[in-house]
Amino acid sequence: MTGRLIRRVTVAAVAALGVAALAACSSEDSGGNGGSSTLTVDTSFVVKSLDPGAVYEPTGNVIVHALYDTLVTFDGSDISKPVPDLAKSYTAAPDGKSFTFVLRDDAVFNDGSKVTAADVVFSLNRLKNLKGSAAAIVKDLSASATDEHTVVVTSAVLNPNVPTILAEPYAGILSAKLAKQHGGEDGPDASKTDKLGSYLNTATVGSGPYRIESFDAASRIVLTANDKYWGNKPAFKRVVFQNMDVQNQKLTMSKQPKSEIALDLAGDSLSGLPGALQQSGSADSYYQLRLDADPAVSEVTSNRDWVNALQAALDYKGLAALFGSSGVPAAGIVPRPAVARENGFRLLAGDTDLTQYLFNTRKNQHYFCKHCGVRAFGVGTETPIGKMYGINLGCLAGVSEEELSRLPVTYVDGLNDKWQGTPACFTHL
Repeated sequence: MTGRLIRRVTVAAVAALGVAALAACSSEDSGGNGGSSTLTVDTSFVVKSLDPGAVYEPTGNVIVHALYDTLVTFDGSDISKPVPDLAKSYTAAPDGKSFTFVLRDDAVFNDGSKVTAADVVFSLNRLKNLKGSAAAIVKDLSASATDEHTVVVTSAVLNPNVPTILAEPYAGILSAKLAKQHGGEDGPDASKTDKLGSYLNTATVGSGPYRIESFDAASRIVLTANDKYWGNKPAFKRVVFQNMDVQNQKLTMSKQPKSEIALDLAGDSLSGLPGALQQSGSADSYYQLRLDADPAVSEVTSNRDWVNALQAALDYKGLAALFGSSGVPAAGIVPRPAVARENGFRLLAGDTDLTQYLFNTRKNQHYFCKHCGVRAFGVGTETPIGKMYGINLGCLAGVSEEELSRLPVTYVDGLNDKWQGTPACFTHL
């Protein structure tokens, strides 16, 4: 099975559901030019709304991404770099706060009207002012149109991830004209005055490859191909989402139906399925064990020696294997630092957005973002290798996870201040 909806369903479902796999079988009648076939998607529904400004749940994200295009998107399952969608190109200003998007000339909404910069500004303003689940992600962003085809998105703080933020389903672009006709508002009081939400469960005002045909949040959601779609025609004329638990998904797929996929099969639930089924997925969520470090809460979990013993005892690879072949040990939710000598570090931008903190010895300098509180880097002034910088890898701009994964890793014994030696145990890292 090929086509835009399949690609989007795969990416959106994996991003929302975590370590998941799609079990699917191809069909000869799934041609890529708007054929007459129907695709059935089996998933356990988690959906409340099909309004991009309010969508948050996994099922809703999958469907909204098929109804509404975004300025940028991802190429299949490659989420390392956003690629053009409604925008044919985009550029970032050197300050890392301003991003200019140039729109395509051929993109139209499902009523045939052109997608303009005014529609983008309306959609992004509405998203922020609705104060829904995604509003906190875009609260520092503002959008303006410099002409009919150019949009500038500005962040109040340094944020190189703006293009990635705008690739998510909640950033789907609506027709401002159609939205306003049905109660849509983008002003500061939109959370109180906007009346569009319920309408978007029965109709679509987007430019995506599909329209909404029917919506029942408890059992069945049906999409129909958008005959005015500006891009490659969707592979299926009709897509039916069925609310189905994992056990019945496995039972259904074991019968090898035509043009049907299951979104929630992972780990042991994949065992025993026919080999003819196509499976795909990626590991992009994590499970964690949290321990309270407050002695008043637990003298055990606050004991560093006990924590080290627990980390050494856990079978990380064995635990990851429980989630199937795509499961891998996580590196941890706190980004690990990279160490650099003084001549190996340059701060290119953002110095005015940092605040310095000194602990009780007041020897080492720790720099935190004034806005989000993340520790970007620290400076050690008295170490065996001289002045040393510890950099939070999560704060590096313009470096993809793929590039980071190719870098060699050297473990050093910082616990005992032996920066040129390897620690006795690092299998838990």
